[in-house]
Amino acid sequence: MYPYLRPAGVIMKLETEPLPTPHQDPSLWHAIYGEDKAYWDNLIADLLARESFHHNATAHKTFAKMRSVTAGLYLYRNMIPEAEYAFRQAIELAPASTEASFRLANFYLDLRRYDDALALMLAYQNLDATNPAVRDFIDTIETRKREEP
Repeated sequence: MYPYLRPAGVIMKLETEPLPTPHQDPSLWHAIYGEDKAYWDNLIADLLARESFHHNATAHKTFAKMRSVTAGLYLYRNMIPEAEYAFRQAIELAPASTEASFRLANFYLDLRRYDDALALMLAYQNLDATNPAVRDFIDTIETRKREEP
């Protein structure tokens, strides 16, 4: 479905025809990203200003999940800086989100940005110290970094 999706606030709009790639129509994707970024920048500022948001773990996870979905779309479209920005916003919304942290760390790992992946997972480990998957992923990052030619 990725070829048919475009960000539309907290959801995705499903187009009837596949959208051109960012390479085929950079101005379209520049406009889509500009609108999406402005929307989320404003929404996040609003949410973080609300005391009620800070005490609602479900809201943190829900909004982080929605932002991670958009990051995944940007990743599919090979819009690397845009994907990173959206993943970072997901973590800003929910620092304890397993999904957001693992997806961004895996993104860094795929880009061979081992130090960024490691720093992210070490910070996340402080929030989820009993999760064995975190230690396993840190070991994977360290191994891949050592094995890098």
